[in-house]
Amino acid sequence: MSDEMIGCFSLIAVSIVIALFAVFRGFSNAKKIQHLEESIEGINAQLHQVQKELQSAISHQKFIQNNAQEGIAENINSFYREFKEIREMIKSDRNYFEERMIKLDNRVRDFGHLSGMNDVDEKRIISLFKEGWSVDSIAKELRISRGEVEFTLKIADI
Repeated sequence: MSDEMIGCFSLIAVSIVIALFAVFRGFSNAKKIQHLEESIEGINAQLHQVQKELQSAISHQKFIQNNAQEGIAENINSFYREFKEIREMIKSDRNYFEERMIKLDNRVRDFGHLSGMNDVDEKRIISLFKEGWSVDSIAKELRISRGEVEFTLKIADI
C-alpha cells in the first residue's frame, strides 16, 4: 500500500471519527435540547397555574371588597334611618313638652289670679325689692308666701 492510500484511509478514518463525534454530539445536544424543552413546558405549566391562582385571588378580593362596601353602605343607611327616627322623636317630644309648658304656664297664671295677687301687689313687690328689701321681709310685709315673691321677681326678670 502506498502512502497515498494510507493517507486516504487515515483521512476517511478521521472523517468517520469526526462524523461519529458530530452524531454523538448531536444526540447529546438533542437530549439537552429535549431536557430544556421539558423544563420550559414545566415552567409554562407552573406559570399557567400561578396565573389561575392569581386571578382566583383577585376575584375573591373583589368579592370581599364588594361585600364589605355593601355592608358598610347598609350600616350607614341603617344608622341614618335610626338617626332620623331619633330626630323625629326628639322633635315630637319637644313639641309635647312645649305644649305642656304652655298649659302649665297658663295654669300658674290662673292660679296667680285666683290667689288674689293683683297688679298692685306685683308692682309693690318689685318696688320693695328694688329698695333693697329681702325676699323674706317682702313676704312678711305683704303677708304672702316666699315662693310667690320669688315667682313674681322671676317673671319680672329681676
